Amino acid sequence: MPVKDSPFVKSYSSSLESYTTMNAEYYFYFPSVGTYKHFGPTVSINSVIVTKANEGKLKVVKEKTILNALNFRDVLITGDKQQILKFVKERNILDPITGYDHSMIYWLLKEKEFFIDFINILRSKAIFEEHVWKYAFIHCEEKGIFEYFEKNPNYKTLVGNYLQTTLMNIVPSDHGYRHLDYYPLINARAHRIGEGERVMNKNLRAVYHKLIEYLFEKKTLSVVDKLNLCYYLLLQDRVTECIKIFGSIDKAELGNCIQL
Repeated sequence: MPVKDSPFVKSYSSSLESYTTMNAEYYFYFPSVGTYKHFGPTVSINSVIVTKANEGKLKVVKEKTILNALNFRDVLITGDKQQILKFVKERNILDPITGYDHSMIYWLLKEKEFFIDFINILRSKAIFEEHVWKYAFIHCEEKGIFEYFEKNPNYKTLVGNYLQTTLMNIVPSDHGYRHLDYYPLINARAHRIGEGERVMNKNLRAVYHKLIEYLFEKKTLSVVDKLNLCYYLLLQDRVTECIKIFGSIDKAELGNCIQL
């Protein structure tokens, strides 16, 4: 039975240049298993048949029995989930010759057990595919959600400057913060660094503001946080405030920090 607007028999004219070919596609459906005859195409010129294909026989079965274990489409059509996982684990799915495509497997990821096994295989191969990882939100798989945000840091800018949870970690570098090293630390400079409470150097001012915004959102400051703050206070010649912050650092923790 022809489908997709394909007729039972079709004739059409076409012009071919030398050394060229063409493809003609048609679609049909078999309502039951069995062996069916297939009338081959013929080619005629000026109403004279010049060549024709032999009559074909098509064997229709209920389930596909001849499989190519090296082709993902054949493995997928079996519906055997263990075979599918075995293929993904053992074959190089990045090689186009395998016929693998992540989109072909999305519908199976709705099952949590299969999703967990599948995503663990991708992790072992250091392969990240964003759409696959989105299913972690459906199955509440915390590790997958955490990894998704790590690969998509733009979401972090919508949350804040600091966060430490099992689902998302936000650190200053996620907001473009990078430590600036000035030398000498305290000395007369050709470029003015500070004037009272105002930081004149625009690069230093931007970094200092990012640091302050980050520290505001932390419940407690670490030794590294306090040392960073001391550094930027010294750059502004705010020595008194620096001494106060430095004095609040636990000496034992400072020793451990220096060892690290």
